[in-house]
Amino acid sequence: AVLPMFQGKGVGTKLLMDYFSRLVDGVSFLETFQELNARFYMRLGYRLVATDSVLGQKGYWLKRQ
Repeated sequence: AVLPMFQGKGVGTKLLMDYFSRLVDGVSFLETFQELNARFYMRLGYRLVATDSVLGQKGYWLKRQ
């Protein structure tokens, strides 16, 4: 997570790029319940594999290879 005062400044992108460089098999899965976050992850190469409702909240499941 990135504090709101640092969002939009490339911090999250840099954190994820470092994370991607450390992946052993290059595959990463994640879930979020915020559409804005799902769009951010898709800009970094994730693709949406499913959506569903959990306790009334829309969830987004994503995968990156």
